[in-house]
Amino acid sequence: MTTNALAHSILLALAYLAAGWLGLQIPSVGTHITLVWFPTGIAVAALLRWGWRLWPGIYLGAFLANLAIGSAWPLAAGIAVGNTLAPLLTASLLKRAGFHPAFDRERDVAIFIGAACLGMMLSAFGGVTNLYVAELTPAESAVSSWLTWWMGDTVGVLLAAPILLSLSLDKLTILGRNHREFLLWVLASCATIWLAFFHDFDVQGQALPLAFLTLPLLAWAALRFGNPVTALAALSFSVAAAWGTATGHGTFNLYELHISLFLLWSYMTTTVLTGLLITALQAERRQAEQTLRSSEARLGSIINAAPIPFALNDEKQNITFLNKPFVNTFGYSLEDIPTLCDWWLKAYPDPAYREWVRSTWQSRFDHSKEHGSEFQPLEVKIVCKDGATRTVLVSAAPLVGNYIDTHLVVLYDITERIQAEGVIWKQANFDSLTGLPNRAMFRNLMQQEIMKSERTGTQLALCLIDLDQFKEVNDALGHDIGDILLKEAALRISHCMRGSDTVARLGGDEFTIIISEVTETAHLEAIAQKLITELATPFQLGSQTVHVSASIGICLYPNDANNIDSLMKNADQAMYAAKNQGRNRFSYFTPAMQEAAQIRLSLSNDMRLALQRQEFLLHYQPQVSIESGRVTGLEALVRWQHPEKGLIPPGVSIPIAEDTGLILPLGEWVLRTACYQLKQWREQGMVDVQMSVNLSARQFRQENLAASISRLLEEIGLPASSLELEITESLAMDNPVENTRTLHNLRNIGVGVAIDDFGTGHSSLGYLKDFPISCLKLDRSFIMHIETEPNDVIIVSAAIELAHDLGMDVVAEGVETSKQVEYLYRLRCDIIQGYYYCKPLPAGEVIRYITDRNQSPSHPTGNNIPPMDVLVIDDDEFICTMMASVFDSLGHRPHTVTNPIAGLDIIQQNPGQFGLILVDMLMPKMSGIDLVQAIRKINRDVPIVICTSYSIDAIHKAFKPFEKTCNLLNGINCFILEKPFTGDEVAHLAQKIFHVPAHLSA
Repeated sequence: MTTNALAHSILLALAYLAAGWLGLQIPSVGTHITLVWFPTGIAVAALLRWGWRLWPGIYLGAFLANLAIGSAWPLAAGIAVGNTLAPLLTASLLKRAGFHPAFDRERDVAIFIGAACLGMMLSAFGGVTNLYVAELTPAESAVSSWLTWWMGDTVGVLLAAPILLSLSLDKLTILGRNHREFLLWVLASCATIWLAFFHDFDVQGQALPLAFLTLPLLAWAALRFGNPVTALAALSFSVAAAWGTATGHGTFNLYELHISLFLLWSYMTTTVLTGLLITALQAERRQAEQTLRSSEARLGSIINAAPIPFALNDEKQNITFLNKPFVNTFGYSLEDIPTLCDWWLKAYPDPAYREWVRSTWQSRFDHSKEHGSEFQPLEVKIVCKDGATRTVLVSAAPLVGNYIDTHLVVLYDITERIQAEGVIWKQANFDSLTGLPNRAMFRNLMQQEIMKSERTGTQLALCLIDLDQFKEVNDALGHDIGDILLKEAALRISHCMRGSDTVARLGGDEFTIIISEVTETAHLEAIAQKLITELATPFQLGSQTVHVSASIGICLYPNDANNIDSLMKNADQAMYAAKNQGRNRFSYFTPAMQEAAQIRLSLSNDMRLALQRQEFLLHYQPQVSIESGRVTGLEALVRWQHPEKGLIPPGVSIPIAEDTGLILPLGEWVLRTACYQLKQWREQGMVDVQMSVNLSARQFRQENLAASISRLLEEIGLPASSLELEITESLAMDNPVENTRTLHNLRNIGVGVAIDDFGTGHSSLGYLKDFPISCLKLDRSFIMHIETEPNDVIIVSAAIELAHDLGMDVVAEGVETSKQVEYLYRLRCDIIQGYYYCKPLPAGEVIRYITDRNQSPSHPTGNNIPPMDVLVIDDDEFICTMMASVFDSLGHRPHTVTNPIAGLDIIQQNPGQFGLILVDMLMPKMSGIDLVQAIRKINRDVPIVICTSYSIDAIHKAFKPFEKTCNLLNGINCFILEKPFTGDEVAHLAQKIFHVPAHLSA
């Protein structure tokens, strides 16, 4: 045993002895049995506080106490064993049951009473047994002695142990705070004790109720002063009752001994239980309050610390609490929104939306309350104090405890999530570059439009747009410029469409348009033409001017297809047909296109082996000088001799070669083969003919193009001047700065360069003048209508003049009629190429054709013009006389008339008599415009010279509305002679009109 334990044991023995002595001062029931044995309570309390090692102190105290009452030491030693074992058993039972010495639970009171009753049975059994052995208690009174011993020890535990277990300085501080109330309580307790337990009563039972006046005082102590004072009060009341009864006073004195003891012990037990239960209930209440306060504090901390906005409102619709995240998120404080009404008005300023939110909220709230289910969260948009809008998921729940009729409102801010979902949705459904719907979104929208079309019974159109030459832009200027071009193109396309139409980007340079409620194709054609015009307008991308065009395929639902995939496929075929037709145009889908697409797919597969199988061959189309009639050049044209399908035209084979990537090896083969063929012809004597070869975009953009061509010419042994390379106008303008360097490199090695298909692209005159170009080739689309289209005549004439001014020759492609040749001659075109002279020839037929044409006698130039009848209609006789003199000197037969009516009569009599008619613009009776219109009704082709004192531009504007109806082709069959003029000017104009080389007239 440690020193500390030894000291505690000695103290315990002394306390046990002192308490026993005090208990013995109360008159005893028997020699060795007392009414209340307090030491057992001290022993139990000591064991609970300091542990079982103190049992020697208990035994020593019990032994000495028994010796003090005159017991022999063997008896004292035997009784002390029971007095020691009983507290040990009681303390053990209490610890095993989880007893709290503070008596702060109701269950602790029950456990304490049960353990005391069980433990003291052992003490009573040991004590009575020892008395019986010592012959101090007869057998017949053993039971009553055991009960008395047991009750005395048990009551001693109930009275003494609680005060010792609960006594502490900090619990007594409450007496200092409430000392006046405590003094009042002490006085009241003393008065009640004297009245109930030390007053003499004459009638049995007369004052029994007075004993229980101590219970309110006990409750007072328990509620106001805590456990120690309550335990002390119970002890005091019980001791007073026992002393008064033992001394013949008080309420329990008038009864028989056994009844008196029973009433006394009942009172003591009741007093102890009442005090313990009240203190336990009070402790539980305080603990519950503390737990509630802690819970409230934690709830407040959690609510304030949580990142989610919370609000509390009571049954009167007052907002009682807003946490910090609420204020930080929405900006409103309790001063701004003291009630829910204020919140509704400020958070939802739009009346209609506010009413929807309130009605929906109330409906869900009522449903939750009626069915006892959770509140279904409501997604709303809240306007913050600063005007910003947040998307919030709002939920509510009633609180319990002290928060009856209070609701917690949780406002989960999902703005960022909604925005993130919006970004994800947009990324998944919209093109990141242009902002247009992507392929996935397009298909969804297309399906919706198809369903709508089925409901309404209307047609819808799918337009597939592909930018021509976009790949060349990407390759030449880089993908950054290409991306800018795509964004600009998307804007132009969108601006051309209605709000109800859908524009989407499928990828690359492909765009689609869904046009709903189509009633007539004329509307589609107008839209398509508008798109083509808009996209053909040059794009100014920073310092770069880029020219592209668009090919558009149009497919109709349900006429052409009844599902999305078929519509897409058919629109793609129509777009491809537009490209094959020359690009920069639109095409409707036709069933024949499906067959063409299948053929195209088959040819694409066959072409991959065509070079290896040597299925390609070259044809050569002569280029004839319009002045001399001699062949001056040849254009090499590739042909594909398919083993099964025969000769494949270049309009089919070249696009396939471009799509399959074979255009580069094919172009190199064409160049090498044409140069070797020219070398062979030159060795056969054909030394004054130049070879023209078309370059694809990939060939033209090859690095060191000029050097590789120079090596080829050196290898073959051809002079560079014998080769002319043709590039398209659009290709030349794709990257004019880089292309200018390439063209200069070609010019430096002596190779000629021609611009092919001139007029179909978007030439910049600023660059065109800097290009080292030797020749412009006019596209056949302008030549084929030169006989009937005044605008085409103007374009061809301007192009020829421009080329000549820049020192270039002009080649007209696609010439097929003598009229076209004659008109081109009058417009001063240099070279003719077309079926009028010769179709493309195989290599074996070229020498014979050129020999026959070039080795014949020189063609006469046509200086000997045959006499012509010339009619002059002018009201000025001087003009008529001068004109007659000039034409007479030229060997022609002039006729003059001063009356326009008379002139028309002459023409009417013989419409084909005159080779030239001159009319004055201003004459009486008939204007020059009316006169020209009348002449054209008689003869649509006769050349007319308009003599006028107005400017040439003014006359052009005056006749512009009638050019086409009157077949007025400026520079061909319509000329303007501005007054004053001289005879030489008239003679020069007549020679231009009548001078036609003999080979042309033939």
